[in-house]
Formats: sequence, structure tokens, C-alpha cells
Amino acid sequence: MADLTEGITEDVNTWYFSNPGVCGKAVCEPEWRWDPPGPMEDYDIWYVMEGQGAITINGTGYDVKRGTLVLLYPGDVIKARHDPEDRLMVIYIHFLLEGTGGLAAAEAGMPRYMRLEEPQWLEMYLLRVLEVDRWETKWKEEEFNLLLKLIMIRLMREMELQQQETPVSRMNRQRIQKVTDYMRQHIRGRLTPSQIGEEFQCSPRYLSRLFKQYTGISLKEYITRVRMERATVLLCETSMTITQIAEAVGYSELFYFSKLFKHIHGVSPQHFRYRGVLSEKHSSSGEPERS
Repeated sequence: MADLTEGITEDVNTWYFSNPGVCGKAVCEPEWRWDPPGPMEDYDIWYVMEGQGAITINGTGYDVKRGTLVLLYPGDVIKARHDPEDRLMVIYIHFLLEGTGGLAAAEAGMPRYMRLEEPQWLEMYLLRVLEVDRWETKWKEEEFNLLLKLIMIRLMREMELQQQETPVSRMNRQRIQKVTDYMRQHIRGRLTPSQIGEEFQCSPRYLSRLFKQYTGISLKEYITRVRMERATVLLCETSMTITQIAEAVGYSELFYFSKLFKHIHGVSPQHFRYRGVLSEKHSSSGEPERS
């Protein structure tokens, strides 16, 4: 399946979202129907928090309920209705979009209609946008832009997951998240696919297949990356010795740790440390001492 977001990654950095001043959250009246007299004049994020209904965009109809997001474009012709016994509660955020990459590139990657299984993150961001819209601050315009950009990036990522030929189920995503949390909490210990599989009552082969599907790498490689990720933090932000850091991230052999680290980062742990800023030790008096 073709990646609809391919080729627009660089354009995201050029996009600028501005607020024409039409944002809000509303419970629709029982007799509510949306039938604008003309085409849309700007973009609109239209998200359903509660209720059931339907929306037609340029002649194509969609059912809507909690977790449904519709992105409307300038020029769209829209009609919408809802069940008076199960009224819609919606968040609507109108915006203008500028960017040197052009609107065509942006529209090619933006989702048109989505139904999110786990919409909590989106609702949190949308409510934050409404809060930003409500108050006058010197950062208002920039915060609106950054929040909208973050929302669009997250939606494109969600769209990619939904387009996978063998999508990861919600239950399996939660399982993967629990496994990754477990790795970080037990990074010093004996982390192997077999040990993790036993901990989560799941075969190592099945877990590795899930990780490959969700992250693009095997479980074994993911374990290594989690350890090396923590190692880089310790190298840059502590005065621990290389041996202490190796042990802290689960390697009893310094040579093996250094070999893996160089394979991933291209330099030895020692060279990596001195490319950054080494933390200072603190004496009992609270004054910093050079290590």
C-alpha cells in the first residue's frame, strides 16, 4: 500500500497554522442540521466527542460518533445531521494554512476522515487549543501554530498505522507499551526475548513479530536500543565511569558494551562522552567540583 505521507515530511516544517477566530465546543440542538449556503472558506477540524450522526462532504457520506475526526478543506460543500435522541457534542477549530511546500502537498498527507480507537490524546490537544484561543497572551499565535502542527503530525502517524495491511490491534499496542515500560524499569537486569516472554506469558517469537510489525525492528534489537538510549543519557549527564554505565544498562562485559555502542553510534562511549557536556560532581558544601 502506498504511503500517502511520503514526500511531505520536509513540508511539515514550512507549514504555518493561523487562527481566524472560529473555535469552540458545542452540544448541538435537537433540531440541528448543518447546511452552509456555500463552500467552506477555510480549514476546519471537526471532532465528535459524543453522540451519533452523519456528514456529507462533496457528495460522500460518512457516519460519525465519538472518536470521529473530519478535516474540512476550503471549497468543500458540506451537509450534516445528527440523532436528536443522541445529540452530537463537537469541537470545531477553523484555521488557515500557509507553507512554502504548498497546500497540495499538505492536503495529500492530511487525514480526511478518521475514527480513532483511542481518542484521548486528540481530545486533550483540542481542548488545549480551545484554551489557547480563549486567552490573550503574547504566545497565543505561536502556541496555536505548534499545537495544530503537532495534531497533524500525530494524525498522519495514526493514519499510517491504520493503513497497514496487518494493523496492530489496540490490545497489542497496549501490550507493546507495557513491554517497553518494563524494559526501561528493568534495564539493569537480564533482558532477553525469552525472559520478557515469560514475564508477559507470551512466546518470544510472537512478541518479536509484534515488535517488528509495530516498530520495524525485532524485540532483541529494541532491547539493545533501549539500553543504548539510556547509556547516552548517562554518558552526557552523569560522571559515572564507562564501566559503571555498562553495568547500569545491563552489560557485565565492558568490551561487548563498547563494541555494541560503537556499532550503533559510530563512536566509542568515551568519544561520545566528550562530544557532549560532562556533568559536574557536587561536594558536600554544594559547590560544584570538576570531575
